[in-house]
Amino acid sequence: MPATASVYQLNIHSEKDDALTINGLEAMNVRCEDIPTARTLIRFPSQGEIGAAGLLLDLDSRPKTPINTDHDAPDAGKSYFSRHGIAISGTQSPGLVRLEVATGMARCTFNLRARYTHTDTELHSTVITNGGQPFVAESIPRCPEQEIIFSIPDGSFVDCSQRWVSGCSEFWK
Repeated sequence: MPATASVYQLNIHSEKDDALTINGLEAMNVRCEDIPTARTLIRFPSQGEIGAAGLLLDLDSRPKTPINTDHDAPDAGKSYFSRHGIAISGTQSPGLVRLEVATGMARCTFNLRARYTHTDTELHSTVITNGGQPFVAESIPRCPEQEIIFSIPDGSFVDCSQRWVSGCSEFWK
């Protein structure tokens, strides 16, 4: 499993008046390239948590369906939708989802296919995009030319090549 992930906070809305339940998500139209896209890596420490369904989608695996990232759940690390769904209450309440997307490739683009049911109990599907564009997942360069850590307490940037700093890659030690 790649060590880093691109993170999206999805607010999924429905145009239907009735509530619906998303009971499946999968990556589709996945296109990856292994051309390095960055020469400088800037790391920012964690900025806290959000109370949302936590899903991890590994674009390098088959099938390309998310797993549950809730470490306290009995199904942690297993298919999220084997025991869960995402409820959306009509046009009023969005379904909030924290989606982490990992890849070992330099850059991947993809869309999501959501399977859902609503009052008619039939299975439907729709494609979810990132504002009309594909989602993007990038991995960090294996040996960047420069790595910088942002320091929260004083708002400064520290160059990892000048001295070892907690959070810098093993590459710079």
